[in-house]
Amino acid sequence: MPKYRWTDDKIIKEILELKPQHRYSTYVKSSNGALWKAAERHFGSWGDAIRAAGLNYEDILRWGPRIAPNRGKGGLCSKANCTNVHHAGGLCQKHYNRSRYHKTKT
Repeated sequence: MPKYRWTDDKIIKEILELKPQHRYSTYVKSSNGALWKAAERHFGSWGDAIRAAGLNYEDILRWGPRIAPNRGKGGLCSKANCTNVHHAGGLCQKHYNRSRYHKTKT
């Protein structure tokens, strides 16, 4: 017998108690797997549970793990004619790797 019986109302209450930046699925899955699994079971998906709580799932996706602490938040690569978002030192991942691993001998 489970220790905690989940209902739709309890799941929604737990979701609303989470900090906004902690509502994306991979964070909840790793920090509170029981809530995540209950939401999947009761609502069909984490996104549907978020919507049932009256929240905009698209806004929550923006908090997801795609923005790592060492990454830029919207700046463009400093190389000429490159439109990729920068990663480190003002360079996109492609140019950063080239500068790091393909040093020219002087």
